[in-house]
Amino acid sequence: TRREGKNRRKNTKIEKICKALSESSAFMKAKNAFLFVEKDHLDQDGINKKEFLQIVKKYNLPKDKLKILTKPVIKYGLIRISWDGKIFTPEQSLHTAEYSKYKSILESGKSIQELYYELYKHFPPQL
Repeated sequence: TRREGKNRRKNTKIEKICKALSESSAFMKAKNAFLFVEKDHLDQDGINKKEFLQIVKKYNLPKDKLKILTKPVIKYGLIRISWDGKIFTPEQSLHTAEYSKYKSILESGKSIQELYYELYKHFPPQL
């Protein structure tokens, strides 16, 4: 990612996430809590969809709490909003060094829905 300074990160394996969610009564009981998984996440772990579903079964996660995304995230209506009101595609939000070039919701004078449609219309972003 493009960022200022050093920033260490380490991916969390999907199996570890599934295990933690299966042990979370808040996640398991909440009707509006889901695990969204993109193909990129599976690729990062070196597993395919079938292997992922085996992990899900191992931890008794209900399949209705899983959403396997096959299209770019923005196509599902998902965006990122920073603490100071800047709106990004999920891909744009990875590049923190570029945040200053984006306006906040208040600076734009537009609604979140209008800004979403602008992002959607120009997807994929030129990063």
